[in-house]
Amino acid sequence: MNQTRDVSIALSPHPRTRMVLPRLAHSRDWIAKWLPRIRLAALIFLAWTVVGLFEALPETLVNSPPWAVFIGKILDAWAWAMLTPAIMWIDRKLAARQTSVARIVLLFLVLSVPFSLVHTYLAGALLYPVAEVSWSPLRNRDFVIYYYLGGWATYCGIIGVLQAFRFYHRDLTGRLQLERVERSLLQSRLLALRLQLEPHFLFNALNAISSELTASPELARENIRTDVKPEMLSAMVPSMLLQPLVENAIRHGIEGRISGGSVAVSAAKSCDHLQIDVVDDGIGLPRGWAMERSSGHGLRVTRERLDALYPESGEKCLTMRHRESGGTRVTILVPLRSPGTARNGS
Repeated sequence: MNQTRDVSIALSPHPRTRMVLPRLAHSRDWIAKWLPRIRLAALIFLAWTVVGLFEALPETLVNSPPWAVFIGKILDAWAWAMLTPAIMWIDRKLAARQTSVARIVLLFLVLSVPFSLVHTYLAGALLYPVAEVSWSPLRNRDFVIYYYLGGWATYCGIIGVLQAFRFYHRDLTGRLQLERVERSLLQSRLLALRLQLEPHFLFNALNAISSELTASPELARENIRTDVKPEMLSAMVPSMLLQPLVENAIRHGIEGRISGGSVAVSAAKSCDHLQIDVVDDGIGLPRGWAMERSSGHGLRVTRERLDALYPESGEKCLTMRHRESGGTRVTILVPLRSPGTARNGS
């Protein structure tokens, strides 16, 4: 018992430690809360200082004393730096809730009067200690209207920049959301096409294998030839892409021949694309056949999948033509992609 109590006492934190830990947690919370605001304030003052420098440099060349003009422009810019957080707060709290452009314009037009007046007298207060700045509105009331009109124009410029950024952000957000919706719809469409394709042609493939192996196993093994370059073995293609094409070559091509025939599948690199050819020496395409009018389930689904996955390739993805030596050649041309760049839903 004594040993247990001694251990618990030894492991318990020191009273000073218990007092320091909450303070450290409070300090971290304070830093996390105020550090972004301090950074924003510093960025605002830095930006307005740059604006003041651009305004001051030309004025110092034609007015005197140049240093007074320089300080005057900088202090005037800093007055706007002090007002910018309030303008941004109003833009975030009030303007962000408005959906009508007319209401936003009316809101900021109403606020332009008090903000321009506040800037006039705030700039005058900052300039008042500099005796050489005779154009301070607190020293010379003739400059009150000058500062007010200049401040109103600057205020409108600030609002224009804020709204431009806001509408740009909304447009960018809308585009990203639209892209996500389009991607989701594309994946759903591809999944639906796969669900149409896989059960139908998987059953047909198993049925064809079973019937051919039973009737003529040696012939079944020699119907098909493959010629794939070693570097193309890892290239990514949509699942169940070739099975409908090979089945069509057998059912509509070589089955019509008395002596049977062969189907050759080849894959090779063509520039930055993967070219896959399915060639048979069967009876060929019917007279007047056109892919656009084809009612074949497998060919239609294959075309739709390729169009959805590779819209940039257009009609070059899938082509069918009659061979002069007899039979049909089906060519698939898709971008060459490694396993790390495969698309979802393919």
